[in-house]
Amino acid sequence: MYDYFNLSNSNIQEILDNYKSYSTMISSAAFSNCYNLTSLDLSGYTSIGSGAFCNCINLSSIYPMPSCKYIGWYAFSGCNNLASIYIPNISYIDCFAFYHCINLSYISPIHNCNCICSGAFYNCCNLLSISIPNVSYICNSAFRDCSTLTSISLPNCNYIGSGAFSNCIKLESIYVLSTDIPRLSNNAFYDTPIYSTRYLGRYGSIYVLPSLVDKFKLADNWSLYSARITAYTGI
Repeated sequence: MYDYFNLSNSNIQEILDNYKSYSTMISSAAFSNCYNLTSLDLSGYTSIGSGAFCNCINLSSIYPMPSCKYIGWYAFSGCNNLASIYIPNISYIDCFAFYHCINLSYISPIHNCNCICSGAFYNCCNLLSISIPNVSYICNSAFRDCSTLTSISLPNCNYIGSGAFSNCIKLESIYVLSTDIPRLSNNAFYDTPIYSTRYLGRYGSIYVLPSLVDKFKLADNWSLYSARITAYTGI
């Protein structure tokens, strides 16, 4: 690892562009604490190592990353000005990858992800909504403290971990439209309008396929939210 923190944005981008001809993987902590970094073009890179851009506090924009398959531990954590991320083909988002990205408001639909690990988007407190058409595992506290998150769409999900959406105080709509009932851990929706009978005067709803409403209401841990489970009509 080299000390790049005093380099300009254009210098760092030049290094990345040249390095790509040798490897499509960015090493762990390679550009952490680069305070002059404001924008990035990571197109062509398939793997972002742990802490690679951690605490790049002035990084505000990243070009679409359609080739990226893996984002490591704390890779972009503490990037306080990062506003959006486009990772449609990501396969694995490791623990705390975007922790405390407090201005992150948009994540592109994630089409085929194996795992969103613990704390991956913890305290992304400006994130409004997210669509994950196909994800196997959403782990513990993955979206904890996303205090402006209002809705999430999970058409095909196998597992939702403990506290995955806890303290998402505005989460009112969850679309779980899988033909199979995902395994649900305790307190996945703790301290949300989904969890409470009445929360700050608002109610929350879990939308499922009409044919599965009764089964969801009886399923392990889903039964705790039986009053919130309703048929999705497509409206």
